[in-house]
Amino acid sequence: MSKSVQVEVDALLRFLKSRFSVPVSAGWPQYSSQGLYVFPYAIAPENPLRQDLSHGSSEENISLPSFVVQVLLIANPESDLSLLGEAINALHEYPVFEEHPLSVRASMNLLSIEQLTQLFLARNEPLRLCASYTLQTIHQ
Repeated sequence: MSKSVQVEVDALLRFLKSRFSVPVSAGWPQYSSQGLYVFPYAIAPENPLRQDLSHGSSEENISLPSFVVQVLLIANPESDLSLLGEAINALHEYPVFEEHPLSVRASMNLLSIEQLTQLFLARNEPLRLCASYTLQTIHQ
């Protein structure tokens, strides 16, 4: 993962770990391990690579893109819906977490059943309840 993407995922993990007594991990749920899992499934540029043409084409005028990462929040065991609900409530109440010197914002995504099915089929897993979020660095 790129450094900015790692910062965003790590910030979310620290935020969730500070609020829950169950284990919080990055990756896909292990069936024998209870907890809350953060599974990154997509990385996209926040703004496409662009060049300021008004000042010529020197390298100093090219700005590199920042990235957003999309993650699934999945509670394990699957029947622990209260854990998933509490995580959703925590992110609704505190959508921005500090990651000195940056801040990270978590925004809930709405995925279609087709998108969710593709994600779960790619892992050869049965569809289960989860929440999708976009993590984005806020430059101050």
